[in-house]
Amino acid sequence: MCGDQFDDQSVLCIENKSGKPSLKTQINGTFHAFGFIAVIALPSVLWLYALADVIRNDFQYFSTKIAWAIALCFFTPLGTILYFLIGRSQRITFYPVGRLVAFCIFIVPILMIIFYFLYSLGHLAFLPEPPKTIQI
Repeated sequence: MCGDQFDDQSVLCIENKSGKPSLKTQINGTFHAFGFIAVIALPSVLWLYALADVIRNDFQYFSTKIAWAIALCFFTPLGTILYFLIGRSQRITFYPVGRLVAFCIFIVPILMIIFYFLYSLGHLAFLPEPPKTIQI
């Protein structure tokens, strides 16, 4: 059964006669979780932290602040790396931004999920019901 078909996500195939998920399924799930964290979540958190740091703190010149904000928005990976290497030393105020970033990362998505479930259950009816038929 393992040698019959190969897909692009096959890592290790161990046949399981009891019908339970094989080791292949468990390994793929682990790799997908680590891949998500390494490729999407961690860089997004670093970018959000850098952007919040630029917005919250003052620089000697306002044009420097605008330049870092533009660099972070348009050249996201390179701008984030350069900001942590060069830009943080150009600040003249050092306000903490950890709580702001934690709020954006954890609280906002949780609120979005709660509102989605309330809306899908019909408890939030702030949008009108779409028409059942279209008349021309």
